[in-house]
Amino acid sequence: FLLDDKHLCFAIGDVSGKGIPASLFMAVTRTLLRSLAHQDKPTSLIVSEINATLCLNNDSNMFVTFFIGILDTSTGKLRYCNAGHNPPVLTKKDGHTAFFDITKGIPLGLFGDFSFTEQHTTLSNGDKLFLYTDGLTEAENSNKELFSDSRLLSVLQSSSANSPANLVRNVLDAVNKHVNGNEQSDDLTMLSILFHGV
Repeated sequence: FLLDDKHLCFAIGDVSGKGIPASLFMAVTRTLLRSLAHQDKPTSLIVSEINATLCLNNDSNMFVTFFIGILDTSTGKLRYCNAGHNPPVLTKKDGHTAFFDITKGIPLGLFGDFSFTEQHTTLSNGDKLFLYTDGLTEAENSNKELFSDSRLLSVLQSSSANSPANLVRNVLDAVNKHVNGNEQSDDLTMLSILFHGV
């Protein structure tokens, strides 16, 4: 995430593969984000520019699922773009919890000329955003049962966490309880944002 006086730019991604090649590919993605993200630039353009660069000389056909948002912290207006990543979850102050309406797009690094779409929504005071990678919802117990989208929504809706850090801990505790010591098959990443309106 990147922050200035009036904007919060945040992103989450999940790279294909494992090991050093995957780490390097994600490191390049992060570097591109930091150099290309600008508050006045549409998120779809940021994503398109990252994608075009990642597609150059990508002989290994690696890719990154990616979601970016730019939040105007003075108004609550949120611009966002999705590139094949899991939809974030929005929990309203009244407790209503639902997945974002997203245009799926495709992961970054596959097709350099793909046209991405920017979408918009407005957050209200007390709204919470929760972003994650699929290692969370696809965490399995010994019976091969996934943690699942529905369990995630249930945990987020019932959580009384008063801070993003506590919300992340609550979700992680629920995942650990579900897998019950079963070997982890994929890494998982979480990011939570609590919006305090003016």
